[in-house]
Amino acid sequence: MASERENFNQSGPLHLINVDWRNEDHRRSIAASLVQGVYVLERDRQENRQGSQALAPPWWEFFHFRLLWSASG
Repeated sequence: MASERENFNQSGPLHLINVDWRNEDHRRSIAASLVQGVYVLERDRQENRQGSQALAPPWWEFFHFRLLWSASG
């Protein structure tokens, strides 16, 4: 069962609709989201959550990043 902390829609920085890359607080929030995304990606792997069940992608897709490679496969 996924925790609230893993769900981007419940715990992510949804207030950052318009990112100002010059704003240190915005950059810090995005960096924290990417780190959280890595933790959730590992949890997805452990729980065998794939495709639409995976919770990690929104943590980077919200900011228009994409996962190019994963060490787990």
